[in-house]
Amino acid sequence: GGVADYEPDKDTILIRDGRLTSCDLWHHYELRSSRITLKPGDRVEMHNPSLYLWGHRVFKYPFDVSFSLRQEKQKIFPEIGENDVEGRFLKLATLYYLNTYNNGVARLHITEKRGVGLGFDHLMEDTRQTLDLSAFYEPSEGALAARTRHSYSFSRSLRSDLSTDYQTNSGYLYSSKTLNSDLTFRNVDPDSDTTLGFQQSTTSYSGGASRRFGSSFYHNQRLGRRTQWSLRDTYVRSRYASQDVPDEEMNTDFQLRHQARAFDLDVQASKRSDLDNSRYTGDDNYYALDRLPAILVNTDTRRLGDWRLLGRAYTRLQAELGYFRQQPEN
Repeated sequence: GGVADYEPDKDTILIRDGRLTSCDLWHHYELRSSRITLKPGDRVEMHNPSLYLWGHRVFKYPFDVSFSLRQEKQKIFPEIGENDVEGRFLKLATLYYLNTYNNGVARLHITEKRGVGLGFDHLMEDTRQTLDLSAFYEPSEGALAARTRHSYSFSRSLRSDLSTDYQTNSGYLYSSKTLNSDLTFRNVDPDSDTTLGFQQSTTSYSGGASRRFGSSFYHNQRLGRRTQWSLRDTYVRSRYASQDVPDEEMNTDFQLRHQARAFDLDVQASKRSDLDNSRYTGDDNYYALDRLPAILVNTDTRRLGDWRLLGRAYTRLQAELGYFRQQPEN
């Protein structure tokens, strides 16, 4: 029922009051727009289209929607069914294409028990970064779920990765909010590997809140073909609703390995630090073994001079020297 005008200089068809659907019966569902731009063989752009079900408008998009004609399948995907949580439902998903780097899926759910739900999954990709966004909101339930995944390449060796998850819900016995995030930087060179990460999680509900923050650092350095050392450090601060004081601790590990012609040398140092000064007593019985440090030497009689015990077998030799401290001491 629309009116179409062809612009040959732009190879573009302009359609006024047009309709778009993938339903063979036409009247089950369709998108309607007052202005549609069609570029043959490329894409279809609809200006603020409205979704119609059986001839009735149920939703108007607050943005323009674009469909790529370069993909073999491009349609609105309907799902009709029934389950215990949602009751009878109609779920619609439509692909959209914004430009070369941005595309995704828009979602509309109409359910008997949970009402209307709106959401999207969006993907952005270019030569340096990838961004994956998704969100779904059910107003009548006060429920929102959102997720972010982002990777960025600063250079050939350095990159970052970010992930976040957020969820709210007030439709059950109590309301709750949860936020989890993780940010990691990693640099990889021919002779070294370094990682720095931060983790955070928060859960709040009517009875209180729980929070946890952590950071981690790892570096591995290769000194030629025979020697390498590594350092790992982790920090955690957590506080749950039932705790009067937070639990705060740090674990540090160092390791040096050297392979000589006659022996292998392994130097290890590790220490657990209780940064809350024992104010939090829930970890008083946690077992830990500090090495301050420990030196381990491994060899065998072949490497020491190619001699055999009783003239038959090579013998492995190991020596260990170190200062150790056990926690708890009792």
